[in-house]
Amino acid sequence: MEGDEREVLRRALLQDHQQAELVKLQGELQESRKHNEELRKRVTRTRNTMKVELESQGRMIKYLLVLVLIGLFGTTKPGQDLALLVIQGLAKGFGK
Repeated sequence: MEGDEREVLRRALLQDHQQAELVKLQGELQESRKHNEELRKRVTRTRNTMKVELESQGRMIKYLLVLVLIGLFGTTKPGQDLALLVIQGLAKGFGK
């Protein structure tokens, strides 16, 4: 009879240990999911920030191009017409 009691106790202890391990792993999983969500949000914010910065740099390049075109072609009538067409085309792109 004593052997049966020991086996019951051993199984109960093993089950308690397994339950404790399961609870620990569930906690780690929850923390990992929370961390992943925070990283996902950070990546999204960074991506949006970089997109805005690239759009801003693109506009800056267009403005500089307009100034260069005006400087190169602005002294002649055909050059002025060409610069005006390019400026109008770029202005349409600025709204995007």
